Amino acid sequence: MSLASDLRRFARLTEAKQERVVKQSFIQLGNEMEFKSPVKSGAFKASWIGAVGSIDEDIFAPGRDAVGSLSAMLSGLRMGEVFYYTNSQPYAIFLEYGGSDIAENGMVRLTARNWQRIVNQNIRDNQ
Repeated sequence: MSLASDLRRFARLTEAKQERVVKQSFIQLGNEMEFKSPVKSGAFKASWIGAVGSIDEDIFAPGRDAVGSLSAMLSGLRMGEVFYYTNSQPYAIFLEYGGSDIAENGMVRLTARNWQRIVNQNIRDNQ
């Protein structure tokens, strides 16, 4: 093997690890936001949705597996693409800013505070 082929192989392996860290981190982020979501009918929890390139404004009925859908969406995600994870229920902002006794401190803001911890843990797990 030449130095050039060794460097190409190293670059491919490094890129694969980076992609794995990003996807695992997004899945964990989605899990945490869904877990923190208040449940009454289940519609809010089911309406977390991931999208590449633009926000998906669909609203889903209770019973949808939001995290399973997130995993499927992320399987096609490529490095450099913009990924959105949103909830388009009309009362989402109300819930995020204290409109529920169950999630009085929100879901997104609390989870976002954990982003660096989530990424760092996934980096360690993929070394």
